[in-house]
Amino acid sequence: MLLQIFTGAPWWVWPLFVLLCVIGFRATKPRCTSIKSFLILPLLGILSAAYIAALPHPALAWSSFLGFGGLGGLLFFSWQRGQIGGIYGPKVELAGEWATFAMIMLSFWSNFGYGVFSAVAPTAATTSLAIALYASVIGFAGGSFSGRAIQILVQARKTNQTPPPLQQTR
Repeated sequence: MLLQIFTGAPWWVWPLFVLLCVIGFRATKPRCTSIKSFLILPLLGILSAAYIAALPHPALAWSSFLGFGGLGGLLFFSWQRGQIGGIYGPKVELAGEWATFAMIMLSFWSNFGYGVFSAVAPTAATTSLAIALYASVIGFAGGSFSGRAIQILVQARKTNQTPPPLQQTR
């Protein structure tokens, strides 16, 4: 059965997993990266909102997702300040850390695990406890990325640097 869980996943899950591992492992080393690229990680949390919208018990799902998203955002907003070495124009210098890898993996494995749980035990997956737990975990991970990105934007403003626009309009 365990082998079926991994072989039954859509083909794109495993290349995505490898890509997320690469991103996470890169974050363990001190680096200088563009502010714009760092702002992409909150999209993981935003993409999770599509899963939340499809869950039964929407009030419970959204309140868990947003409540723990806010908690993750606040905690990682504060934590990120100590990870910034400096902001130089459109670049931010960041210390190497494992939190990015941990939150990426938490998000991936929570989504994967809930998908498997829904396939194996669909009735149990729709219980209030399962929904609250799933929504809370992915909300926390997504909020952590948003809080960190906001801290970088705040620090960029303090250094009188304008963060680059997310999308250029022509």
